[in-house]
Amino acid sequence: MTHRASQADSLWNYDLVHGGHLYERVREHRRISQEQIAGFCAVVKTAISRFESGDLPGRAACYIEALQSGKFLMPISVDEGTILLELYEAGRARERQRRQEDLSCIRFSHARTNPALRELTQQLAQIDEPAFVVDPTLCVHALNGASLRLFNIDPTRDVQHLCRPELWNYFTCKLYDGSPFYAAHVEPNKYYRQAITSLFRDPLVRPYWFTWQMRSLVAYLHELTKSGGFRFASAWYEATSFSYNDGGEPVNRSIAYVFSDGRMQKIHAEAHQTSLENIEIAPGVVIPFRLGTWKAESTEAREAFADIAKYPHCRTVYYAASYDTKPPSFHINTWPAVQTVLGEE
Repeated sequence: MTHRASQADSLWNYDLVHGGHLYERVREHRRISQEQIAGFCAVVKTAISRFESGDLPGRAACYIEALQSGKFLMPISVDEGTILLELYEAGRARERQRRQEDLSCIRFSHARTNPALRELTQQLAQIDEPAFVVDPTLCVHALNGASLRLFNIDPTRDVQHLCRPELWNYFTCKLYDGSPFYAAHVEPNKYYRQAITSLFRDPLVRPYWFTWQMRSLVAYLHELTKSGGFRFASAWYEATSFSYNDGGEPVNRSIAYVFSDGRMQKIHAEAHQTSLENIEIAPGVVIPFRLGTWKAESTEAREAFADIAKYPHCRTVYYAASYDTKPPSFHINTWPAVQTVLGEE
């Protein structure tokens, strides 16, 4: 068995191997049989089986129509159908390989050496609100001091966290043992389930879920949370089977913010996309980068953001490349598992 095949087998229970695998997960969660989908689509069962195995294209539209029809449990929404169709195309072998090859060109050093990306990251120095620049692998290339202050992180006192690769990824930063991001959240496990569903559907990220980079990230998040109070694999299954249910009451992100005078206050704040820039990082390779900004969602949060604006290093830009040394290993592309697999392509 090749390294690629064995890694795919080990990821199967919680990872997405290809587009057909996603459809199978959605179907099985609803206890719909292949025969029922085949009957709706007027094809033989083996056609559905081959489609779910990634061997037979061309069944996505009818399959989605069946899941939306109301004839079966938990019909998916129009938006979910759109996502499924997009992800089927993204999961096809040629498209999957193209995207992972594109991602493989990204380096944290580009935030300083690529003129367009450098210009985007330098915008952080003009923003008083917490802000960051992230690529489709969720790797954070730069953030401003306000982002650290929001989560009670002092870049001098807490330099050991800045020197951890997990801190420079939008999701791993919240889940590693001793994470100050996790510590600053109020009821993080309750909120993270909702956040993972939103992440799975994020237009910046979702076309890349079938790449080795993102599959390795999913595997790492699973391992990272095995011994903690939060189970990533369970929340990931809910997201990828379109089965997350907030009971009609979305959970607000609550952060325990420590004011400069020492008092602590629970605030509500959320990250939003400020801009999306398509940046050529290598000849013919264009990658979308997001400038995200945290917005106050409550009166208490607005008070906290006013306090953050007074922080002396509020607009200081902190680059992942400054801490990713000896040798560079923070970005997903430099992870040994990813490099080994991409080397086999």
